[in-house]
Order: sequence, then structure tokens, then C-alpha cells
Amino acid sequence: MTVIAWDGCTLAADKRATDHRGRVSTVTKIMRAPCGALLAGSGKADTINELREWWLAGATPEAFPQSARASEAELWAIRPDGSLVQYVSGPYPVPLDDSTMVAGSGGEVARGVLHMGGNARQAVEAACMYRGDCGNGIDVLELHA
Repeated sequence: MTVIAWDGCTLAADKRATDHRGRVSTVTKIMRAPCGALLAGSGKADTINELREWWLAGATPEAFPQSARASEAELWAIRPDGSLVQYVSGPYPVPLDDSTMVAGSGGEVARGVLHMGGNARQAVEAACMYRGDCGNGIDVLELHA
């Protein structure tokens, strides 16, 4: 399960992953791309990895991973200018105009923290505290480090 939060400056995510049998492992769900964009994924880890590699290779529509078309996995790309797009089941990005975003099973807890003026790290910390399916540490990236 997952919690990812974006507050307009900072991207944060927990590190917990579970497989179909409920086994828990620790993973990294966010990264800084060579171009300076921030990437985040939620959903099936193998599909997220395919989406991330597709995006890093240029995100050409004809190369969109077939596995992502039938999956609930999503990939966020936060561009260096701060604009946010989301890829869900197709190769064309959905531009998001929101100044904050959350994803995953801990998203509603995180959204509450952001609404009350907290930052992305605090939002993920709260989700990890109050959701048993989030945890294993937190990764944090600043858009302009």
C-alpha cells in the first residue's frame, strides 16, 4: 500500500510495499529524473517501474507499456516548473491544476494534513502513523533542491 503527498514544493512517500500474499518489503516510490522532474508512482510495483522507464525514455505514445492500460497504477511527473501531470491508463498525460496532491491508501489522511497547513513530509508521517498499510520509512524530495 502507499501514501504519496505533494505540497507544491516537496514530494514525500512512504516505503512500504506488500505483495498479493501480504508480505511486506521496503521500496522507493519517488525519484528525481535527470531533467530535474520528480516522479512518483502508486499501484503495482512492476507496472510503476515500466511506466517510470517509459517516461525516462521519452514517453512516446507508441511505446506506452501495455501492462499499464489494464492496471490501476499511476505515475506522476512534476516538471521543473512545478506543473504536475498524471499518467493512468494511457500515454497522454492528464494535467493537474491542483497545488497539492495525494495518492494511495493513506491519501485521505495525508490530504487532511495538507488541508490543515501541514507539509508533504508531515502528511506522509501522519498516514504512516494512522494507517497500518503505510510505513517502512519516508523518502522526501524538494523540487528545487
